[in-house]
Amino acid sequence: MIPSFDQRIGWHAWVAARPEKGRLAAERSQPWNPYRLKPGALKVGIYSFHGPDEDSDDASPVTVTVDILHEHNPRLIFERRVFGIDPDDLELVVAGEAN
Repeated sequence: MIPSFDQRIGWHAWVAARPEKGRLAAERSQPWNPYRLKPGALKVGIYSFHGPDEDSDDASPVTVTVDILHEHNPRLIFERRVFGIDPDDLELVVAGEAN
């Protein structure tokens, strides 16, 4: 996906309004980029971010929900959405990289 100018502006405004932990994770994991889920080889897209509220004492980690789609994984039998993924387990896929 190639985001429009307005989508990019909206994304940066949303990221700036996040609590620090969520902001740091979102800054390095833009939703329009494809990622590889480590340690395997599945390519994923970010669907959403989850984390504690700004006013919370909650020490729970920031996680992402990802979509695993046939479009990026031709050998995939069925598509799925997976939650609770550590953003550090995502590796940016280089453009033109083979499936």
